[in-house]
Amino acid sequence: MNYLEKFAAYAQPRPFKPNNEPVSAPSSALASDEVRADSQVPDLVTVISINKETFAVRGDISFTSGKPKAGKSAVSVCMAASALLPAGHPADTLQIRVMPANGLPVMIIDTEQPKANTKKMARYICRIIGVAPYDQPENLHIFNFRSYTKAEKLLRVKEAFAAYPNAHLWIIDGLADLIDDVNGATESGKIVDWFMIQASLLNTTIVLVVHENPGSDKMRGHLGSEAERKGGGVITVVKDKEGGCHIIKSKILRNGPDFEPVYFSWSEGRQFFETDGRAALIASAEKNKKERDLARQCFPAGTDSLSYGQLIKRIKDCMNVQDTAAGNWLKKMLACCVVIKRDAEQDYTLPEPLAQCPLPSPGFQGEMPLPHTPTFSSTSLHEGL
Repeated sequence: MNYLEKFAAYAQPRPFKPNNEPVSAPSSALASDEVRADSQVPDLVTVISINKETFAVRGDISFTSGKPKAGKSAVSVCMAASALLPAGHPADTLQIRVMPANGLPVMIIDTEQPKANTKKMARYICRIIGVAPYDQPENLHIFNFRSYTKAEKLLRVKEAFAAYPNAHLWIIDGLADLIDDVNGATESGKIVDWFMIQASLLNTTIVLVVHENPGSDKMRGHLGSEAERKGGGVITVVKDKEGGCHIIKSKILRNGPDFEPVYFSWSEGRQFFETDGRAALIASAEKNKKERDLARQCFPAGTDSLSYGQLIKRIKDCMNVQDTAAGNWLKKMLACCVVIKRDAEQDYTLPEPLAQCPLPSPGFQGEMPLPHTPTFSSTSLHEGL
C-alpha cells in the first residue's frame, strides 16, 4: 500500500460502535459538579435589562465601566430605584428595568465617594420612587466604606454579604478599591472570583463598577481584563461633552444581543438625570464623528483645498498611520460625504456645511431644548454623580 492509499484509508470515517459496557459512576467528590443534558439546572433569570435587552442575570456578576464623572453613579441609582419599584412602573430609570426586589434587600456599597455624595444617591433613589427621604424603604441598604484601608474595605464587604445573604441585588462602587494593585493578575483574579462565587452560592445579582483607563474605553489593568473575561454583562457609560448628554452603551452581553445606546441628560425640573428625547438627533451627530473630525483637522481653514498627495500626508500626520491606512481613511471620509472630490480641479475640499463651522467639531448643539418631566423640586444635587 503506497502513501496515498494509506492516507485515504486513514481519512475514511470510522463507523460508530456503541459500547454497551456500564459506565462507572463519577466519584462522590465530582458528582455534584457534573452537568448533563437532563440535569435539573434552572434557566437563566434576567434581573436587569437595559433598553429591553438582558444585562445581568441571577447568580452572576456584571460590570459597569466608565471614566470619572461619566454618569456611572446615576446608572447605579437607577438600577437600585427600579428594583424597589413594581414591575411595569412608569418612572424614568434611563431605560433600565430591574426585577422587583419584593422586600428583599437592595444593597449599594460605595468605596470611594464622601458620605455626603453617598447620601445624595439615597435621596435620588427616594425621589425616583416617589418617597420622602425619611420614608426610605427599609430594604434599601447603602454603606460607605471610604474611610477604611483597602483590606478593611474588603473585610467590610464580606461582612455585609454574610449579614444579607438573601439580598436581591448588590451594587459595588468601586471594585478597584478592594485590592492593592489593579495590574496584579493574581489579586485581580481572586477578587473577581470571590464575587463570582458569592453570586453563585447566594443566587444573587452583583454589579461591580470599574473605572476605565485614561484615553481608552478599556477597564483598568488586569482587573478590567478579568471583568471582560468573566462578566455576564459589561456596559460602559460615556459623557458626550459636545452633545451635552451621557450615553449607556453595551460592550459585552453574554446572555442577549447588544442594546441600542441610551442617551440621558440632567433635568433641572426633575433635579436628576432623565432619558434624553434627543436620542435620534444625538445619534445622528455622533455618527461618522471620527471621519468628520479628521476631515476638519485636515482642512483647518475650512475653505482650503488639497491635492491627493497633500491630503494623504495630512491624514498620516493626524492619525499617525502609513499610506494604506491613510487611503482607507480618505475612502471613509468620501463615503460619509465629509470630504468631497472636485473632478474638474482634481483636488479635495470640505462640503459647505463643514467649511462654515469653526474648529473644534460642533457635534450636537447643546442649546436645543431638553424634554421636561417635572416630578420633585429640590436643590441641584447632581455634582456628586
